[in-house]
Amino acid sequence: MQLHPIANEVLQASLKDGYFQSNRFCQAIAERKPEQCVQWSVNLVAPYISQSNPSDDGLHEALTFIRDAMRDCSEDTLAELDQRAWALWSSKSSDATPYLHRSVARLAWATICLICDVRSMQFASAFVGIRLAPDDRNVTVELANQCAMAIDMTITQTDDGRLAVAQSFSREMALLP
Repeated sequence: MQLHPIANEVLQASLKDGYFQSNRFCQAIAERKPEQCVQWSVNLVAPYISQSNPSDDGLHEALTFIRDAMRDCSEDTLAELDQRAWALWSSKSSDATPYLHRSVARLAWATICLICDVRSMQFASAFVGIRLAPDDRNVTVELANQCAMAIDMTITQTDDGRLAVAQSFSREMALLP
């Protein structure tokens, strides 16, 4: 598979400094189609969570709620997304990979950004410093940042994980206009 030029650049840079930047990928997708950025991130993270922690019903329920909220794009879900995200973020998880809960929390916050972007509405998290305003370019930036952190918290710690994300990004970019 031929990698997208951004994927090649990020992989090469990670070989030099050991730091992988999913943020570049998420920004590139979100600039073109924000909803695809969130969907791509959920699709990347969900299988990893299922494999790493199959018995945590709370994580799987949260992912289902996130998918439903993305599909419905209803402002009625914002407060519950925020509350669920905070509950996941602040949980005292004992799983082998403690970042799984925080990764899903980040996907919930990215979904909040998506809904606010689609609905052109403002939102202020009751728990963290996320403040969104209608028609603010920073909504898309925040969405991309939350997606990237979710990916980096779960997948990109290994060379195989980084390559899988780069390949997935390349396929995703081929789907965009």
